Amino acid sequence: MINRFVSQLFSNINKKKIRYAILRNYESMPNKPKNRNYFDLDIIVSKKDLKKFQDLLIKNVLKDTKLIMIKSFKRSYVHHYRIAKINGNKFDSIQIDVHVKGQGFWGFYYLFEDEILNNRRYFKNFYVVSDFHKNLFNWLDKLLWGELKREYSNPIKKSMSKNISNLKNFLT
Repeated sequence: MINRFVSQLFSNINKKKIRYAILRNYESMPNKPKNRNYFDLDIIVSKKDLKKFQDLLIKNVLKDTKLIMIKSFKRSYVHHYRIAKINGNKFDSIQIDVHVKGQGFWGFYYLFEDEILNNRRYFKNFYVVSDFHKNLFNWLDKLLWGELKREYSNPIKKSMSKNISNLKNFLT
């Protein structure tokens, strides 16, 4: 149900040339990941395009009479939006977390937006972070939050071993 909204939103974002990259869990886009009960989309948007992105998000929500924004709040490092679609007795929603300035932990950045966005790649009509950055984020995120899911473990090991020089540059 919500996948049509996601497709239209990113089509419009791409047309407006807004610089962004989806940080993780994008493999099933525009559909919700099959192994999740919820749709949580983490993206980074260029600071200079943030207002344009927010306006476009609201415009896309208002276009569909069955969509409502049920949550919107902003922290200095991430803006949260929860959008729901109600169709009869069916309910579907997506949480979009828009990271600003870079990727980090509670506002302490270890990678800034330019480095992330300059290395993004195009994947199924969406811009996503490089494989190295995706796995670096997953690794650091899980270290900081104290949990590393098995599904992330092997891809992280593989990516880090293939990108030793990038890892060294990041750590120094």
